[in-house]
Amino acid sequence: MKPSLFSLLFFVALLNMAFSCSDDEKNDLPGEVRYRLFNEKGEETTRFREGENVTFSLLLANRSEQRILLYAFDLSDFATVRSLGNSPQETDLIGKPFEKFRCDYSNAPLVLSSNNTWDIRISWVPKPIESPLFCRLSNKAPLPKGRYRTAFSTPVTFSIDGGETKTTDPYKLSIDFEVE
Repeated sequence: MKPSLFSLLFFVALLNMAFSCSDDEKNDLPGEVRYRLFNEKGEETTRFREGENVTFSLLLANRSEQRILLYAFDLSDFATVRSLGNSPQETDLIGKPFEKFRCDYSNAPLVLSSNNTWDIRISWVPKPIESPLFCRLSNKAPLPKGRYRTAFSTPVTFSIDGGETKTTDPYKLSIDFEVE
């Protein structure tokens, strides 16, 4: 007996239901994660004048009606700059403007209120007043003319209003920029 087209479609539909996740089961952060660069005028850009300070920004936005508790995310490579060679694979490490994120050594979660944002910023030539979350700021000169990349990857461990703890897939954040 040959299977009918209807029975084949029904079987495929059953398999799809059995092996797919519902939206409630996904480990997506209910919001937005954006990596951005700003010039000294506060404009988002990827082109800077020689001598201009570059500000790195990681925006975490809570788009839900509940607060999000952020337990862990790795910002050890945040604001790390590499110079670009003749190809995108050729990079040389220039450095980053700090040595450590979260100076308080606390395991307490960072709280992101409902429908709110948290913008983590640090400039290449750091200003201590803008960077209270970073330890041992580096005294750097402005970046010279050239092409650069800043990139890092981090999963985010969070819970919604103290519920079940979830970890996202790593966010891979990268920006190519130029100092002219």
